[in-house]
Amino acid sequence: MGTDDEESPENERPAHTTRVKTFYLGRFEITQTQYKALMGTNPSTFLGPNLPVDNVSWYRARLFCETLARATGRKYRLPTEAEWEYAARAGTRTRFGFGDDVADLSRYAWYNEQLDLSLSDNPTTHPVGQKLPNGFGLHDIHGNAYEWCEDIWNENYLGAPADGSAWMSGASDEHHVFRGGGAYSAGLSCCSTSRHQFLDSVAGMSIFPYVGFRLACSSGVVGPVGLE
Repeated sequence: MGTDDEESPENERPAHTTRVKTFYLGRFEITQTQYKALMGTNPSTFLGPNLPVDNVSWYRARLFCETLARATGRKYRLPTEAEWEYAARAGTRTRFGFGDDVADLSRYAWYNEQLDLSLSDNPTTHPVGQKLPNGFGLHDIHGNAYEWCEDIWNENYLGAPADGSAWMSGASDEHHVFRGGGAYSAGLSCCSTSRHQFLDSVAGMSIFPYVGFRLACSSGVVGPVGLE
């Protein structure tokens, strides 16, 4: 997990060994249709039934998981950082799950291919599942919406859990981790080790387009619920 590449941001270092228990992860990011069906609202900036839900805070993403867990009796949750990176790597040690060449990224991810865009240009998200999946069959994990993880933000991996669990201690319990890339991201920001943080108020009112999530579930407690 992570990297020792000195050209990479310090928050992606150092590379370290992490053991991850068997788990399930959704093939797709949660869509706006799925979110609205369970929560009754749609907070997204970019509207479309099969677009990933975005503009959703960490607290609201966790509330979705908890609400679905109560409805089904299964322990749905956000993935840990270690689980997310394991899934994104899909058995590789390359920059992306498909290799090192950013020129191939457009086959797998929606991202910002024009580096001079400003945020006001608002490159939109896209319906899930249109790009190629990675080696584990996961779509859009390198780019479309960023994806929340369970963990609290830390500036590097020194002291990170070695068992794949969420790192729930840090400088501030209001800064949480999201991973992957979004439709606004530059190509190298979509790699498997890329990580980001955002200040998320306890009230869950933070507003940040491009951030969504996908479901995780521990092994042995998953079943068909109409959400993937």
